[in-house]
Amino acid sequence: MPPTDPLYYYMGLAALVIAMIWGGVLAYRSWEEAHEELDPATPEELLDAFRQARLEGEMDAEEFARVREKLEQAEGRERPGKPPGQPS
Repeated sequence: MPPTDPLYYYMGLAALVIAMIWGGVLAYRSWEEAHEELDPATPEELLDAFRQARLEGEMDAEEFARVREKLEQAEGRERPGKPPGQPS
């Protein structure tokens, strides 16, 4: 026979509401984290990584110059209306 005391009803309802709120918070955090990782790296971030590799000796100066030139060309294509060779 189920308990007829309203205290059990309200405690169960409160626990259910708290669990739903906590589940919503966890779902939002997971969604936010999943969408944060999808953002592509900017050319500046890539260039910083290649600079670090150059400083650590993983790249030589010629290779770094070639990569920097390619990144600058790609950045110029992403910004319509900006003539190539103009500083940003």
